[in-house]
Amino acid sequence: MTRMGTWLAVASLVGTMASVGAWAQAPVEGGQEGQHQRGPRGEGRQAMRMQAGAGWMQEMAIARILSDAKAIAEVGLSEEQVKTLKDSADQLKTKRDELQKQITDLETEQNKLLEAATVDEKAVLAGLEKLSQLRLEIEKLRIRNLITIKKALTAEQSAKVKEMIEQRMKARGGRGEARKEAE
Repeated sequence: MTRMGTWLAVASLVGTMASVGAWAQAPVEGGQEGQHQRGPRGEGRQAMRMQAGAGWMQEMAIARILSDAKAIAEVGLSEEQVKTLKDSADQLKTKRDELQKQITDLETEQNKLLEAATVDEKAVLAGLEKLSQLRLEIEKLRIRNLITIKKALTAEQSAKVKEMIEQRMKARGGRGEARKEAE
């Protein structure tokens, strides 16, 4: 199979997966608007994206704060909190890097399987399943880190971090409300 043929096969596979994903995200018949089939309480990908986006911003803000003594003092973090947050971030990075290496290796193997003259469908689908499991594990690690952050900060500290995020976004012409105010 030529390289172009391989890319077409991958594109076809991705297109099929996207179609299946879109179908799985369709609203539940008789459900409320925004309610999706996934999740034990009807939460769908949209809700998860919103949570992940906010969590990602908080993770990034905490990383910046932990590298800046002035910001640590401004938020009012204790030495114990700083240690807890740094340890959690370090564990996340180490485990995420290990999983990302496995993903890269598996993607290389997937490409080889798809380039073969005869494609082994079972092997390709098994590899796809494994890729999904590895990516899910990375997301679980991120959520665990976010939970650690939430548990470590007081309500006042969380509010201060949120305020710092909003100020930074506003200063950079950020998104959402900060962007609306700038317009």
